[in-house]
Amino acid sequence: IYRHVWLALKHPVHIDVMGGIYITTPVITENMAEVKVETAIVNSGNDDESFDLRTELSDPSGRVVATVTAKYEAASGQTINAMQEILVKKPSLWSVDEPELYTAKTLVLIQDNVVDEMATHFGIRSIQTDAQNGFTLNGKYVELIGGCIHHDNGPLGAASIDRAEERKIEVLKSSGFNAIRTAHNPPSRALLEACDRLGIRGINEIFDTWETAKR
Repeated sequence: IYRHVWLALKHPVHIDVMGGIYITTPVITENMAEVKVETAIVNSGNDDESFDLRTELSDPSGRVVATVTAKYEAASGQTINAMQEILVKKPSLWSVDEPELYTAKTLVLIQDNVVDEMATHFGIRSIQTDAQNGFTLNGKYVELIGGCIHHDNGPLGAASIDRAEERKIEVLKSSGFNAIRTAHNPPSRALLEACDRLGIRGINEIFDTWETAKR
């Protein structure tokens, strides 16, 4: 075991522990950003359930800037994907130099009682790549300056130690890097979160070959 392991005790109606929340920011203007939050809710119980799903967005300073609540139903044994759209006024955009992070707090309520909750950090930003403009972040061209890193931490070995992962990104950022590719192995959550906090764009690679073998 070289990554964190969690034992999660959950209510029968809960947010899927395996990537249950997916956040995108498809529309961004100077005055407004549209945030889409897709939440996978599992009902592992024996009865059909109705529940409220509430999402609270907090800005980088911790102030709640938007809240949305909607009612859903999930049959016994069913997993549903609940989509919520939230508008954020005057968004603070994530960039390499100013990695502003919002927090989405997602709560599942049954009869006004919170039975599950999860916090997700994310940046509001637009990304585009094309042959004419290269890589653009929030509409501005940014040169990718980076390299490939493996999942280990040198003499510390393969074990993922949170502070070691963060330090690795700090060293790369201070050396002028603004991007990394996680070569051949899925990176740890701690490393990806450090990239978000410190302003590094990460290419999250799980394999270096897909359809043909490398010999």
